[in-house]
Amino acid sequence: MFIILSTATADATAPVIMKPLPETVLRDARARVTRTATLDGGCVITNNGLAAADRTPEIRARIMTKAACDVLWNLFANHTLFTLSTEEGFFVGAIDRLKVDNGDVKLKFLVKE
Repeated sequence: MFIILSTATADATAPVIMKPLPETVLRDARARVTRTATLDGGCVITNNGLAAADRTPEIRARIMTKAACDVLWNLFANHTLFTLSTEEGFFVGAIDRLKVDNGDVKLKFLVKE
């Protein structure tokens, strides 16, 4: 399994292909649920379900070359919208947080669609 990160617009240096580590979490989401207190001491719970945009994958990967690390960092610094291809699906969104340290990558991705 590989994870492929690319830009939503053309970039000659993209994509970046990563082999995820076991710490990678692809299924992380919060349902659209609210709880509102009522005057009688109870509550009303509204559950509007789950959408793709509720997902927040956290990628942990190892990139073997410094050049690939530099490409990933430059994409993060110069683009706002990305595509992420995983075994779970194909997503469009933004990188919320990126840490690249000696080839170790930690990436938090906010899914838009």
